[in-house]
Amino acid sequence: MQKKVEAYIAKHNMLRQNDRVIAAVSGGADSVCLLKLLVDLRGRLHLEIQAVHVHHGLRGREADRDAEFVRELSEKWKVPCLVVYRDAAAYGKEHGIGVEEAGRQLRYQVFDEAAARWGGTRIAVAHHRDDQAETILHNLFRGSGLKGLGSIRPVRERIIRPLLCLDRAWIEAYLSEKGLVYCMDSTNNEDTYTRNRIRHHILP
Repeated sequence: MQKKVEAYIAKHNMLRQNDRVIAAVSGGADSVCLLKLLVDLRGRLHLEIQAVHVHHGLRGREADRDAEFVRELSEKWKVPCLVVYRDAAAYGKEHGIGVEEAGRQLRYQVFDEAAARWGGTRIAVAHHRDDQAETILHNLFRGSGLKGLGSIRPVRERIIRPLLCLDRAWIEAYLSEKGLVYCMDSTNNEDTYTRNRIRHHILP
């Protein structure tokens, strides 16, 4: 799997020697896989990596657990870690958007700010093939043009998505093989959010 991801990175020119990479790490399976792959590439490409975790002020102790997990994992792999707290519910109310969209906007704001402060040249996020399929359907149902139906791009400016060549099953198998643990977000099992309904009821 690692060779597959490295070939995908090379194909889309995602990383260069001496890049400074902001790694978006939620603590879930996808982001743990992303961070491990970047750490494994660190020596060969002379990368500098900073893990960034956004705490959305939701899910109470579960969210606190995720933040602490990311701190500990980053320390174990000798990666500097930044945990940033944002109030997604308040932001959504202020801007008239749902909590899911508010969280997405806040995350990218935080990643951009972290990259600007640290001199980051790349922002790596852990979207994979399943996310891409969900996004296409989500955009289609809302009435999207061709751009929306194009879904998630491998590279957009300095944002890179090295796992877009994998599906969730590959990622989970890789983590199991490596003996790596990750956090489970209990809200992923709920049908409150549109994406979850697509994931649970339409894609299967």
